[in-house]
Amino acid sequence: MSEVEGLAKFGLFLFLAFILPGMIYVGFIVLYFPQVFNYLGWDLSSWVGFLGLTVFFGLTITSICFALENLLYYAIEKLWKKLERPEVIKLGIFEAKNKSTFYLNQVVGQYICHFNIFMGVLLLTLFFLYSCISGGILFIDALKLIFGITISVVNFYLSFGVFRRWSVEAIKRYEKEC
Repeated sequence: MSEVEGLAKFGLFLFLAFILPGMIYVGFIVLYFPQVFNYLGWDLSSWVGFLGLTVFFGLTITSICFALENLLYYAIEKLWKKLERPEVIKLGIFEAKNKSTFYLNQVVGQYICHFNIFMGVLLLTLFFLYSCISGGILFIDALKLIFGITISVVNFYLSFGVFRRWSVEAIKRYEKEC
């Protein structure tokens, strides 16, 4: 594998796992809490400011999502033994055997991406709801809540229903071929 190919795979994985969810988080923070950026002096009017906040929120919120994902799988494994999770470590094993994993990086990255968007948007939506209720706001912007819940539910389905299954199946088939 060339350095360029390795960097491309690593970049794709990082983009899907952290950067793209970070962009979504920044969008929802602007939607739910538009005053927070001005209050903290963060500038979204430049690409540098947007990219910086994307990386900051992408890494911060997805770390919370990753911890919650592990807790969620631990709880689910106690109930259902059959729920399989993509074994990300196998990407490294295939690479060590000089097997290209570009497709696996993409499909596993999509699983992580959609899980992070699901969980991150859900957390932001719940925080928005809590801030409205605790702030004494009787009228909660229902469209914002419906939008946040919809995006969260869709990404939950894409993560667990589509990309989790595709990732697990792709890794199994890849093992057979190798």
